[in-house]
Amino acid sequence: MKRKYALWLGRFQPPTIAHLITVKTILKEWNKLIIGIVHRSPRPDYVDPKWEIFLRRTAKSTLVVGKNPFTTEEVARMWTACLREQYLESKVNIKSMPQIAYQPRFNEEFDPKKVDFIEVTLTEDDTEIDKDREYAFSHLIGRPIFYVSPPFKLHNTDIRSLVLRGGHQWEEFIPVGAYTVFTEIDGPRRMAETQ
Repeated sequence: MKRKYALWLGRFQPPTIAHLITVKTILKEWNKLIIGIVHRSPRPDYVDPKWEIFLRRTAKSTLVVGKNPFTTEEVARMWTACLREQYLESKVNIKSMPQIAYQPRFNEEFDPKKVDFIEVTLTEDDTEIDKDREYAFSHLIGRPIFYVSPPFKLHNTDIRSLVLRGGHQWEEFIPVGAYTVFTEIDGPRRMAETQ
C-alpha cells in the first residue's frame, strides 16, 4: 500500500529530466508529493545553533547571489508546466520555502506523522554539498528521512557543463513544458551567465 504524503526539497535551477524521474520514483511509493522550492531569504533573528556548521559550510555554494538564476516563481512556473505535460498536477503540489535551518516550525508545518521527508540516496558522483546536506538533514532535522533511488541522476552543474561546452542542447535535459517556460524567461542566456 502506498504512503500518503511526501516532501522533497530543492532549488531546481532549473527542473531537469533527472528531477522529473525522481518525482516519478517518489510517486511509485507515495500518493501525493509536495515539491519544496528552497529560495534565498534573509537570515532570521534566531537560528538554532545546531545548524551553524552546516550553514557555514554551504554559505558559498548553495543559496549565494549569482548561483541561482531563476526566481522561486519562475521555478514554480517551470515545474507547473512540466507537471501539466506529464498529467501529474493532481498528485504534486509546489511550495516555496526558505531553507530548513530558517524554519523553526518545520516539523510542525510538515508533521512527520503525516508527511514523509524525502532525500535521494547518495552515490559516489554526488558533491560535497549533497553529502553535507544529507548529513545535516539526517542529524539535525529531528525526524525520519525516507530515501529514494531514481534510475537516473544527473546534477544541474554537470548539465550546465555539457551544454556550455557544446555538443548538447538544453532541451535534452529539461522536460517538455518546463523547457517552454525556460526559453520564455531567457533561460539559456541566464544559465550561461551563472557563476
